Amino acid sequence: MDNKDGSLSPIQAQIDLALPPNRGLPEHLIEINVQTLRNFGVEIPSAQQVGRMYNMPGGGYEVIFSQGLPPEALRIIR
Repeated sequence: MDNKDGSLSPIQAQIDLALPPNRGLPEHLIEINVQTLRNFGVEIPSAQQVGRMYNMPGGGYEVIFSQGLPPEALRIIR
């Protein structure tokens, strides 16, 4: 399932990203401007599929950055 448009519900995000079930549901949706990251010289890692963890099925995709992101590249949607 591809949810680049931000339509993934918090519970589906928790399931697809195999987040611990006792951590609470994700509350925020943040848009990352890839071009701004490139302008700042931030390397954009490839998305990787999430495996099963914490008795959650996984199957979604995540991108893990090895450095902090410049706030100029972030926009809070909710």
